[in-house]
Amino acid sequence: RRSSRSAWAAALISLCRICSAPLTARFATGYCSFTSGLNVGHVWVQFYIDGKWVVADPTSTRNSLGVIKNWNTNSYTDRGTYDVLPY
Repeated sequence: RRSSRSAWAAALISLCRICSAPLTARFATGYCSFTSGLNVGHVWVQFYIDGKWVVADPTSTRNSLGVIKNWNTNSYTDRGTYDVLPY
């Protein structure tokens, strides 16, 4: 699992788009406090399901669709959402 956070998010969105899944997906970015104590910029995915945006973070096996366990979702700093990452 050695890769950049944005690469994991890009892979998940690419798989969704390549498979023609009937989902709208976007990148979400922010500064996060991880359970390891690390505070850094991060990229994750949001899927539009049943009228709401649902988080998906492929960077940890502890996470699942709609559930983030490897960083504090109540205290992150939102840096925007994107269809394509600007970097």
